[in-house]
Amino acid sequence: MDAQRTWARILAAVCYLLAPLPAAAQPGLIGSRTVAPGVVHKEFTLPGPNTLDVLEITINNPLISLESYKPGGLTRTTTQASANDRVGHRVIGAINADFFSFETGWPVGNQVVNGVFALGVSSQRSHLVVDNSGRPSIDRLAFRGALLAGSGVTRQVAGVNVNRTGDILVLYNAFRGPTTGTDGSGIECAVEFLDSPPTAGDTLRARVTSKVNGGNTTLPAGNTGVLSAAAGTAATFVTGNLQVGDTVRIVLGFNRPLRHILQTLGGAGRILLGGRNVTDSMAAFEGISASFTDARHPRTFVGFNTDTSTIFLCTVDGRQASSIGMTFDEMAGFLLSIGASEAFNFDGGGSTTMVVSNAIVNSPSDPGGERSVANSLQVVATTTETNAIEPEGMLPEKFQLFQNFPNPFNPSTALRYALPVDSFVRLTVHNTLGQRVEDVLNNRCSAGVHEVLWSPRLASGVYFVTLQATPAAGADAPYTATKSLVLLK
Repeated sequence: MDAQRTWARILAAVCYLLAPLPAAAQPGLIGSRTVAPGVVHKEFTLPGPNTLDVLEITINNPLISLESYKPGGLTRTTTQASANDRVGHRVIGAINADFFSFETGWPVGNQVVNGVFALGVSSQRSHLVVDNSGRPSIDRLAFRGALLAGSGVTRQVAGVNVNRTGDILVLYNAFRGPTTGTDGSGIECAVEFLDSPPTAGDTLRARVTSKVNGGNTTLPAGNTGVLSAAAGTAATFVTGNLQVGDTVRIVLGFNRPLRHILQTLGGAGRILLGGRNVTDSMAAFEGISASFTDARHPRTFVGFNTDTSTIFLCTVDGRQASSIGMTFDEMAGFLLSIGASEAFNFDGGGSTTMVVSNAIVNSPSDPGGERSVANSLQVVATTTETNAIEPEGMLPEKFQLFQNFPNPFNPSTALRYALPVDSFVRLTVHNTLGQRVEDVLNNRCSAGVHEVLWSPRLASGVYFVTLQATPAAGADAPYTATKSLVLLK
């Protein structure tokens, strides 16, 4: 956090304390901006002092969704947001998520990414779940799995992507790495899931595609997995009941009757339940001590309102003169003040990070800045070609042609442009000889920021895209701008 923003917040806090607020205002609110339709970034300063950032997301926009993300190891939240950002799938916000091991790089709790288990473990802690309707829930979750062979017999699946210790059956997938990493004992069967898109908590059909004695089987990408049975009764079960070509049924879910799960992320500590602060009663169930809940730290936490129509992604800075951090009780009070009725705690301390529109908006407490973490919760805006993505009520102040992204590119790149007024738009591409090679767009477009996905069938080389925008009202001269781009094949 730079000094300018810190002093701005201190000044805003003084003004807040000296001047009465309207009845409808949220206590401590010092700034608010629309990031995208239904997504608002708010900044708060409260006595303590404490500075907080909140991403408030209304779940009525089909183009906005929440996604769990897991990188291949510990990486920064900004890096994770950038890695998951692509044309038609823009990451407009992100926060760090679960507690994790610095040694292994894996999160502590369960994680489901777009319906697929990245990690399935036994746990007693709270998790955030988002189903295929986009609705959130919070519950204490432990992994539960089962394999139903074609013969009708069943076997417990002990976990997903966990180390195979003891006489157990484990499912591995590409989140594990290039191979299962198991020793030479036991037996492993590769399977191809037949139901797409997958959802956790449901019964999924899978076809056995290979069966080998030993371990360390290669894990292919896609809707696949490897059932790994340790030597003993697990291997005996697989040997006698699974053959190449068989169709089996696999249930990967939890100890609660949850179905159609798209996203899951773990944390530690339920804060609100039914609009009540339940820190004291729930902490013991999750193995959390009072020394953790009663201390002031930087925190990352998530809540939602009674009808689950609004989700709040929150961070509070800490361990700094401008913000000392919060206890669980203080988090509960703040959450209630902004309209949350259900909430729980993610990893905090030096991990606490919020990213909005590709920039960190909070003040991470580690001396080196942003910390590398195991996973993140991201806000994704799904856009289509020529779809206006400018926030509601906010129009560009001027015409602008942005640099294409990615650049260099292959096979596609996004061409973005801003229109302050409705205009007739022409996007053309020329080669280095000045020859027009493609008309990308020639149409009337509304005011706003637009994005066009361009997938050329051209040779590698340098090209130039030109935007010509003529205001529909006809009062002003056409705007023209050109950017260079590089196609690599």
